[in-house]
Amino acid sequence: MKTASKPSEKLYTVLREIGLSHNASELYMVALKCTDTSITDLAKILSLSRPSVYASIKELQTAGLVKISDDKNITSNFSVVSPSAVLEKLRKRKADIESVESSFVAEIPDLLSQYH
Repeated sequence: MKTASKPSEKLYTVLREIGLSHNASELYMVALKCTDTSITDLAKILSLSRPSVYASIKELQTAGLVKISDDKNITSNFSVVSPSAVLEKLRKRKADIESVESSFVAEIPDLLSQYH
């Protein structure tokens, strides 16, 4: 097992910005640096229960940030995707927010006319 160095605060911020929980963000950062680490070891590193680690893996999987081996055995074979995929998710979130902003700006005149 490789040990983790100090995780990037910027990476943590981006992971939170794309909607991950604290635990899932921490797990991503540890799994990025610690390859071939058991669930038990991850739980110890993160000071979490094993069920919390499994829940965080599921959250990462739902977000598309985890690869699980073909045998679907999370306990022995999962890995996180490249930070480049995280960047793409951040860019998509930014584009979505810009789209919402653009739609909202178009409604501002009507909203201001109703404002007292």
